[in-house]
Amino acid sequence: MNDFTICYDKTSGKLKKGIGCSEDKEQFIGTVSDEVLLLPGISADGDTVFLDGFTFETSADIAMAVPDGTKIVFRGDNSISVRNDKPDANVGVLYSSGDLTLEGSDGSSLTVSADTEQGFWSRAVCARAGDLIVNSGLVIARGGTSRKSCGLYAGGHLWIDTGEKGKITVNGGELDIIAKTNAVRAAEGRLTLAAGAVVENVKEVIDITGFKGDCLTAEDPEKPVRLHF
Repeated sequence: MNDFTICYDKTSGKLKKGIGCSEDKEQFIGTVSDEVLLLPGISADGDTVFLDGFTFETSADIAMAVPDGTKIVFRGDNSISVRNDKPDANVGVLYSSGDLTLEGSDGSSLTVSADTEQGFWSRAVCARAGDLIVNSGLVIARGGTSRKSCGLYAGGHLWIDTGEKGKITVNGGELDIIAKTNAVRAAEGRLTLAAGAVVENVKEVIDITGFKGDCLTAEDPEKPVRLHF
């Protein structure tokens, strides 16, 4: 199994190897080396990372780290996963320091999964100090069973001020999410679903005053929260 993080360096347009990448006090930490990664099924240009039949698994806390404003465009079936059972693991499988957009072609899928049991935090998709947007494609998120886990997460709270950021917007596509704590958590903003959205196996959209945000939580935690149009 891999033990490193794929880090997109937008300045050079290269995918580079990250060592010891994790999160501390809601900030990305780790070392991004000069080693360029040439992996099948993944490429990048400008603000966009392209996935086409891409598969990657790592024991690091973060599988893929991208900068603010990145769009992930995926075709075919793709899988990004973390397998990490350390008690202090702070997992964000697909991690952006700011805004993140997911966009898939017809019939495509992106599976983002945290295989964790003892960790402190685990999030499948995390837009830490930004907004998360899902435009199209099937996004399958598995948040793991850490003490706190989430499928889709945006925002901060304790250590950073995200201002008006921290919103999650679903404009289209499909979601299939299993997580121990919340399927979806817009920690500093609002969850917005486009007209025609159908949500299955969800209790309700909950306004948590302490976190000023919206959540979707499963009615039956053994089954996925599903959203489609």
